[in-house]
Amino acid sequence: MKLSKCLVGMMLLTTSASSLAAFDRVTTTSGNITFTAPTYPVTTTITPVANLTSGEQSAVTKLADVAYSSPQPQRIAYRWGPATAKFQPSPSRTGVATIKGNSNNNNQLTAVFSPPFSASLVPDVDGTNWNATNNPVTSLTNSILTPSSAIIVNPDTYTVYIESGVYVP
Repeated sequence: MKLSKCLVGMMLLTTSASSLAAFDRVTTTSGNITFTAPTYPVTTTITPVANLTSGEQSAVTKLADVAYSSPQPQRIAYRWGPATAKFQPSPSRTGVATIKGNSNNNNQLTAVFSPPFSASLVPDVDGTNWNATNNPVTSLTNSILTPSSAIIVNPDTYTVYIESGVYVP
């Protein structure tokens, strides 16, 4: 009887060992599942200075106020809009913009943003830049100015374009 029990035990071990599968070249893959905070649209309002007169404009003359707002705190970003036939921003889209008059293409206005005291320059993937607030805010204001030297501006209407959005680092 002892021999039979031993034989049965060996048979069970042999059977279970022969039914084990072999796994070769096993790899492990991972993926990140990310939840981000929702973003909200940024509203941008450009308010031109009233009663501007043509002729010589002093250095750093305010041309317009710009207000950005958001219903929730977030990092607001802004820059000049894309180039058009009458609007030519600098290649970085945060420097100088040259604007042709709506009535006469020979009339030109050169404009810059006021220094962004609470914002940093953030590069975009296409080689352009954005001014983005350093911290989440619900509002931000700045100005559109003449450059750091006096310019002559002919009578005309000059249309500026500004892009704004949310910077999500």
